[in-house]
Amino acid sequence: MSRLTLLNIGYNELVGTIPSVVGNLTMLTTLDLSFSNLSGRIPVELGTLTHLTFLHLGSNQLNGPFPAFIGNLSELSVLALVLNHLTGPVPSTLGNIRPLKRFDIRGNHLQGDLSFLSSLCNCRQLETLLISKNPFAGSLPNYVGNLSTSLLEFEGTDNHLIGGLPATLSNLTNLRWLNFDNNQLSETIPNSLLMLENLHVLDLNRNRLSGPIPQEIGMLARLIFLLLSDNKLSGSIPDW
Repeated sequence: MSRLTLLNIGYNELVGTIPSVVGNLTMLTTLDLSFSNLSGRIPVELGTLTHLTFLHLGSNQLNGPFPAFIGNLSELSVLALVLNHLTGPVPSTLGNIRPLKRFDIRGNHLQGDLSFLSSLCNCRQLETLLISKNPFAGSLPNYVGNLSTSLLEFEGTDNHLIGGLPATLSNLTNLRWLNFDNNQLSETIPNSLLMLENLHVLDLNRNRLSGPIPQEIGMLARLIFLLLSDNKLSGSIPDW
């Protein structure tokens, strides 16, 4: 079926590995194998599917390292590998995927620091960045402020992140959802969050943040959820 452009057989009870011959379907623009029981490694042959704009392999039992060849899929708009058993670091080749809008790797066993975010700064259309429930360690780098200003959702819960929230987050002025619940973030909440005037959700529960709750948060008129429990905050409750 060499002319096939869309293959969606997700939400089934498929088992076994992803056949390497899927790599022969070089006209594919959509490949959805999500929500089954597929196992084994993601075959390197998928790197030949250079016309893909949508790749969803989430909610399976896939294992092995994060496939570096995904950087060859330079037309991807959606990349979802959520809820598998992928291991190791995330490669910097992601920066080759300039049209990327949604990147979801939640619920794997990916490790290392967040240096791969520097490559995602090349993806100027990125709207959704979901890296929760992996054992990522280290601090949030200052260059997160260089991510796309189109970014709407940034979620990194249940990792092992330390240090403070970088003031450069204020550059992401369209951000609506910022969630870093259950990490080891410390220091104070930066006043620069005032610049995130489109923020709807700010979730910093279960960290080690200290100091007062900034008065400036009260100026975030669109905020719906403010979650700061289980930290080391001090001082009085702001009158707002």
